[in-house]
Amino acid sequence: MIPFSRPSIKRRDMDAVLSCMVEDTLGPGERTRAFCAALGEYLGMQEGGAFREYRRAVRAAFLSLELAPGSKLALSVLAPRAYYEVALELGLSPVLFDVEPGSGVIDSGALEQAQPEGITAVVLDHPLGFVPDHEAVYALGVPVIEDISHALGAHDGTRLVGSGARFTVMALETDCIITTGGGAVVLPGGRRERTALRTHITELDADTMLPDMNAALGLTQMKELPRFIERRMEISAYFQKAIAPGAHKSLRQSGDAENLCYAFAVVLETGVAAVIEYAKKNKVVTQAAFGDSILAQLIRGQAAAEQAADAIPTAAEQAAENAGAAEQVPSRATAHEAPHPGSFPVARDLVRRCVLFPIYPTLSRQEVETVTRVLSTLP
Repeated sequence: MIPFSRPSIKRRDMDAVLSCMVEDTLGPGERTRAFCAALGEYLGMQEGGAFREYRRAVRAAFLSLELAPGSKLALSVLAPRAYYEVALELGLSPVLFDVEPGSGVIDSGALEQAQPEGITAVVLDHPLGFVPDHEAVYALGVPVIEDISHALGAHDGTRLVGSGARFTVMALETDCIITTGGGAVVLPGGRRERTALRTHITELDADTMLPDMNAALGLTQMKELPRFIERRMEISAYFQKAIAPGAHKSLRQSGDAENLCYAFAVVLETGVAAVIEYAKKNKVVTQAAFGDSILAQLIRGQAAAEQAADAIPTAAEQAAENAGAAEQVPSRATAHEAPHPGSFPVARDLVRRCVLFPIYPTLSRQEVETVTRVLSTLP
């Protein structure tokens, strides 16, 4: 069975970990700082800090940005749900936006239209490695947090993604572009941001930060990053050729940006469950896309609420149905408006129809051929 993800860890990576153990440097120390510095140098950012948990890194970025309570924070509804949940915990006001149908990135046009309403910061995520319209977002003139967990090495046409933000966040889990076995890093864009982040870190317990033993993995994998990117793009080219003649379509990057192939996303004409089962029978593990997104969480919450209420319509809903009222579907919603999953038709359609096939550097030639064959014969 070909797994959906496989950490790109080799013997030399483990040798780096063993060296930490021999030197008794398991906690946060020089290797953690060196890893953050190497990643910062690659992106043209400051050194930053590495955390044991992704959610903690998101929180650190928000707190270091020093937003006032009630500040309106723009988010794609397909962004990781950690951003939405942490924003609410900190008293911020998330404003959710629908996405572009071809790539799943935030709808920058809707974001531009909303700016007069007082958006004070934007979280710019890069779903599955696809790149939003950076020029349009940065033209808003508000602070930006970029999440490049799926897009390390991608390019917006002018610079590497993550290189122009006030803060850049990147997960380091086993299914990420590079892995430290878990955790996440936060990189500041300038000295002011670096000072704010360091001030926040000094208030945390030492066990909040990523240990040297884990950071050693990240250091060795940073050296392999160009090869990782090249291999992912090479595999994606094979898969694109396989899917092209059929009815199903893959997500595509728009504009002059160069996306990173985190996974191979296919938008289906048939049901997701049937395709996942077909791939499994042919020894390929796939998964539905955007399962950890804000929208997926809203959908699960809606389903739970409907089940608890036995799906009994309210008087207002019944009246609207009887009158044949047409539903007006907005492209965005704020937390205070209790956002409904139906408010985001494009994103909801992608959640319903998009399935991911594996792409990672350690896929063998035979495994690539197997996945290619499955893609070319999808039901």
